[in-house]
Amino acid sequence: MKRFSKIKERLGRRIDRADDALRRACGRMAPEKRLLAVAAALLLFAAGALYVTIRAVYEIGRNDALRELPQIEHIRPLDLHPEGDSTHTMTIKPYGHERQ
Repeated sequence: MKRFSKIKERLGRRIDRADDALRRACGRMAPEKRLLAVAAALLLFAAGALYVTIRAVYEIGRNDALRELPQIEHIRPLDLHPEGDSTHTMTIKPYGHERQ
């Protein structure tokens, strides 16, 4: 556990230094330039997120298109009266068959 706390502490210091450097750089800018920099960063990150999303959807669709589709066949009639069935004792006559 002590090892993870050291890593967390080092990471926290690096984040704080990066935050301070970014605040100093933005603090020196004029408000118009700061707004332009923030808008550029927003557009850059939004374009990146949009690219990742579209690429993921494209990959899903491509994988589905490469998969082989099942073959469609005509419906076959079912064999409801198999030959040699000992449980079927009645003989069913089709309609229109005359009695003898």
